[in-house]
Amino acid sequence: MATEDDLMLEIVETWTVEKLKQFVRKRGLPVSGSKQVLAARAYVAWELKMTVLQTPEEVRCQKEEHMRWRNAPPRHLDNRMVGRRRRHVSEASNHDPGQ
Repeated sequence: MATEDDLMLEIVETWTVEKLKQFVRKRGLPVSGSKQVLAARAYVAWELKMTVLQTPEEVRCQKEEHMRWRNAPPRHLDNRMVGRRRRHVSEASNHDPGQ
């Protein structure tokens, strides 16, 4: 009976050179070598669960999305709840614990 590792090795060996290069490139590995070398590199990367690296464009888009999310008004609270939260915070800051 074939193990998961055996199946993945068989799958990787059927990939085209371009797909193998794409797979190893996304993990920061060299893309030079024969198809067998690339397949071995891809298999080891999969086996080690290597992290997929982000391109500079992906990082820029992620930062932009984060800034949009950070500056957006809260959607899960209606205006009444936001007002109560503000009142509660301002009352707490005006409270003198020494009284």
